[in-house]
Amino acid sequence: MNYNFDVSIIVSVLHPDPVYLRDVILSAKRLVEKSHQKVELLLGNDGSPADEWHIFDECAALAPELVKLFHFPLNRGIGRTRTNLIKKSSGRYVMPFDGDDILLPFDLDGEIAFLDQHREYGASYAQKYLFNENGLTGMNHGAPLSDFQSYFTPKVNINAMLIRRELVDLCHGFRQIPGSHINEDVYLMYRMIRESKLYFSREGRSLYRIHNKSVCHVYGGEQDDFRYMARAMAERDIDLFRQWLARKVPVVPPERRRISAAIAGAALFLYQKNQDFALWILQSAVDNFPDDYGAWEHFLYFGFHCWNLPEALDHLRTALQHFPGDVSRQLPLLFNLNILSQRNFAIPPEFAELHDRAYRKWFEIPETVRLYVPEAVKVSRPSYSFVMPKIQF
Repeated sequence: MNYNFDVSIIVSVLHPDPVYLRDVILSAKRLVEKSHQKVELLLGNDGSPADEWHIFDECAALAPELVKLFHFPLNRGIGRTRTNLIKKSSGRYVMPFDGDDILLPFDLDGEIAFLDQHREYGASYAQKYLFNENGLTGMNHGAPLSDFQSYFTPKVNINAMLIRRELVDLCHGFRQIPGSHINEDVYLMYRMIRESKLYFSREGRSLYRIHNKSVCHVYGGEQDDFRYMARAMAERDIDLFRQWLARKVPVVPPERRRISAAIAGAALFLYQKNQDFALWILQSAVDNFPDDYGAWEHFLYFGFHCWNLPEALDHLRTALQHFPGDVSRQLPLLFNLNILSQRNFAIPPEFAELHDRAYRKWFEIPETVRLYVPEAVKVSRPSYSFVMPKIQF
């Protein structure tokens, strides 16, 4: 395929908000103006009523040299429309983006240069900072991807993800999950992870707008599709999956260790009601993949509900030693201290202080981000929890 552009930004919108869509176009224009890349933005009207079409026209006119507008008369869903736009694009990298967020002026040239030089990565992603009508919430999404988690709880942000065009084509773009209105993006990430490595960049790329009309807000309670995806991915590597279910750690060559770790995670997701099996697979995972923070995170999560305090702290100390100075991996481990607090254990000061330092460092809002939205407001600290599945494999 002949590529006429370096990057194709893909935006699909239904019922556009004129302020939100204007922010998207102007922020994309700002990003492109500070870059040396050739960029196109394909804006798709995903079946909005005719009286809303003028909003698309007016916003596209803000950057006619950048925006290519497509009006689709029928609503097909964000995933299918994105895939249709990708087919109409000609960039060697594809960058999906939501129609209500804001692109930050990140180093696009540097990210493209990195991917050009490191072909082992099929895509790169970064953090997004959450904000609402009051300003920054003080929270961000996106973290380094754990192989163990990758098939069932990928902490990946596809918004402003730079994806190699060949990888998008290999995975056949965004595909609908049966019975779900959302998560075509997560399903694409599952399939990309199966084929390639994803690179995490610490530099924030976007501002994520929290509002009551967003797709995630409207449909965010639907979780059955995650079980479907975990099962679908396990079936693609059924040999490894069956070995994990038989409590046999698969013996695999180095190039399959990442997949084997992910299959262990999928097995845990589907069978976590079986606590004995869950603890076995987690113990096996940390023994065989000690550099995977996701395996340690969930091992601690399960163990902290049953271990005594000295035992729990010993395991936490061992886990932290594998990731010295890396708050992106240490913080998910330290969040499990909340479980011990709920059990009325007194957390030693050394661990409480380590938690606080890591928390402040990871969720610190860069000054460059504060230029675009007001100061952060106080938020409660996050914690993780499992969603118990209903299906049996």
